[in-house]
Amino acid sequence: MEASQREFAEKQAIEISNMLKSLIETAADAIIIIDEHGIIESFNTSAESIFGYTSNDVVGKNVSCLMPDTIANEHDDFLNHYLNTGQGNIIGIGREVQARRKTGELFPAYISVGETKAGQHTKFTGILRDLTLTKERERETQEVSRQLQHMQKLESIGQLAGGIAHDFNNILAAIIGYAKLQSDALLAVGTDNQLVEKILDSANRAATLTQQLLNFSRKGETIFRPVDVNHCVNEAVALLEQSIHKNVTIKLQLADTLPLINADDTQLIQMFLNLGINAADAMPEGGQLTLQTALFVIETANLAHYPQLELGTYIHVTIRDTGAGMSTDVLNQIYEPFFTTKAFGKGTGLGLSVVYGIITEHHATITVDSTEGAGTLFNLYFPISTSPLEHNVQKEIQPNAKTIGNDQIDGITLLIVDDEQPLRELLETVFSRYACNLLFATNGEEAVTLYMQHHSSIDLIIMDIQMPVMGGYDAYQQIQIVNPTVPVIFMSGYTDEDQSEILYSLDNVTFIQKPYDLDALLNSVRQMLLH
Repeated sequence: MEASQREFAEKQAIEISNMLKSLIETAADAIIIIDEHGIIESFNTSAESIFGYTSNDVVGKNVSCLMPDTIANEHDDFLNHYLNTGQGNIIGIGREVQARRKTGELFPAYISVGETKAGQHTKFTGILRDLTLTKERERETQEVSRQLQHMQKLESIGQLAGGIAHDFNNILAAIIGYAKLQSDALLAVGTDNQLVEKILDSANRAATLTQQLLNFSRKGETIFRPVDVNHCVNEAVALLEQSIHKNVTIKLQLADTLPLINADDTQLIQMFLNLGINAADAMPEGGQLTLQTALFVIETANLAHYPQLELGTYIHVTIRDTGAGMSTDVLNQIYEPFFTTKAFGKGTGLGLSVVYGIITEHHATITVDSTEGAGTLFNLYFPISTSPLEHNVQKEIQPNAKTIGNDQIDGITLLIVDDEQPLRELLETVFSRYACNLLFATNGEEAVTLYMQHHSSIDLIIMDIQMPVMGGYDAYQQIQIVNPTVPVIFMSGYTDEDQSEILYSLDNVTFIQKPYDLDALLNSVRQMLLH
């Protein structure tokens, strides 16, 4: 009886031992058992996979072979100290450490060590998990979070910039308008108008600056049409060759054929030009500027390397220079309006801000890699649409379109809607010359009321979009109930993307950007009266 019980116990012990060995061998984590002298006694399959050693390679060797040199040299002292004092900083406590593979590569790991007494001897069991992929994912998450925070910051700055540009454009519209009237009056009586022309020149340069702010804030006009990116790059390079120093050589590596994308070609050329000028300025002693285009596909296999992108096909544009490069602090600020590292008077600090605005407007992506002393690389990714390309038509009347006589304007009735008194007074001065009947409103609500009262006599509405109480577009929708075909000229210091798309889709509607040219406004009125 005792013999059979003993046999049963031995059999059970063997089964438990085999089960434990199986658990150790099949565990996902590395399990390493060492003796009190640090000699490896057991090295499971996962340990082999993680470290690159076979069990035969390391069993019988000191565990320090799995550690960086800085720790390995002190490991035996740590072990002896623990055995003598019972004090240690790893036993029973999980912690992150650096471990070393057979190749010598160091990698992050999480390890916990347990102690087991076997008679007079002590065994230590270490359970180790490779954190390489975990750390990579953490870095990717942190990078995406950093980029998101940066985008939110730029979005806030963009909203502020758009509001400032809107206010400046209202002021500039009055300055340019009155200066133009004064210039024409001086010419009419044969008086020199050079001083007024200087005012106009300065005001127009200020208008260009506000337009750059609008481009950054995505409140400028964007005319989408099917565009060849290679053509835009070539156009920008032709301009660059005329403007940058001759000691900078330009190298083009363009794909033979690329699909068209839905874009504003003028903005793309401006963007490539800005990036090219910025690169050339970083090479005052000369260097090479390389522009390259290619088709680029993001698939599941490479998606993790491009956290900013989604699955799909892109046109990839790279702009590389061999210049001075940028520090991390500079890189974190390059897209902010008015930030510049150039000498005073050498730049506005809006070039890359405009680039960022254009990229965002086109739902594209931009990344930058730069090392001080080793140049800078900008990567631009333009998504290729799977749907048919759209082509919205610009309705704005150009300033030089002077084909229709003044008789179209004489004696008409206009409803002028603008919350800016100087602009209402300016338009009153302009249209009074044509004996027009004028009605004025300071916001959309007043405009609706006036139109309801005088709709039978009003020939045309000139209306601002951004106004207090009620905006221009909301007023237009209410006015349309009375007269769906009423001709309207919208004006604004800026419009958002949704409004622009709606305006360009409407019949009997056109749009003029503030500050506007008076000749363009008059010709727009004439054109609208012909509809």
